[in-house]
Amino acid sequence: MAGSLVSESAIKLICMKNIPTCFLVLIVLSLTGCSKPGFKKGNGALEYQIVEDISGPVIGKLATVYITYSEATGNGKLLAGTGKFDPQLTTVYATNIKFQGDLQDAFKYLSEGDSALVKVSLDSIKKFNNSPLLAKDTSKYMLYTLRIHKVINQNGKTDSGYLQRVQAYENEAKLKRKKDEPEKIKRYLAFNKMNYKATSTGLLYPADLKTVNNTGKELYISYTVTSLDGLAYLTRYEKIRPDQSRFIGLKEALTLAPKGIKTKVIIPSHLAYNATGDKFKMPPYTPLICEFTILNK
Repeated sequence: MAGSLVSESAIKLICMKNIPTCFLVLIVLSLTGCSKPGFKKGNGALEYQIVEDISGPVIGKLATVYITYSEATGNGKLLAGTGKFDPQLTTVYATNIKFQGDLQDAFKYLSEGDSALVKVSLDSIKKFNNSPLLAKDTSKYMLYTLRIHKVINQNGKTDSGYLQRVQAYENEAKLKRKKDEPEKIKRYLAFNKMNYKATSTGLLYPADLKTVNNTGKELYISYTVTSLDGLAYLTRYEKIRPDQSRFIGLKEALTLAPKGIKTKVIIPSHLAYNATGDKFKMPPYTPLICEFTILNK
């Protein structure tokens, strides 16, 4: 998460079109009318507006907080977010405050279940981040849209049950991702008006694709694997046989498509990385988009 400044991971997500759905209208309104009444003054140059006040557990000084968010400059340039079709919970820590008025400083005004808009001074962020992407931006602030999904407070440094509570929630969130996956794929297809068919295993491919049988053949392929929200996980050009591919869904996709045609398939997580993710930036139960071309070589 970008947190109090734009982190390296946020920069990698630049220009993603994945604002969380519940915040889409809020961003438009705030970017066109941030001078309207509603924002309150916080520490330093911080301003915040609680859009939905749930009055759940408050965020203490020692807390792990699970959020979804989007990040945009005051000029309206979207930089990062946790996703629209497959939002990925991000973990932040209430104690990780870099300067007075940074994003985590807003947590003292928020509680579990709340959604909010937060403005953080861009000049202050630039003191901690030398990214050329921000250096030329003339905005006065960075605008964050937040939803606080879960707050796990540590009741002092000797709280022996704290880590168990964190692990229990993360296991719960993992199971929810598994349960929600089919509906995420369905929404993605409907939103993009994609007419797809499913194989017996669940691989989704264009209904008008004239399938072939490439089983056992040696192929030259160019492919990109992303999340439903466009976050790139793999980009490759390689010589391969379908049975040598990285995961089952890609293997099956390569056996179907003719040469020379760019093909986009949707690979459910049970045909990809399933419950483990890639143990780097892909969480468990992540459905994938694979766009590939079998080259004429």
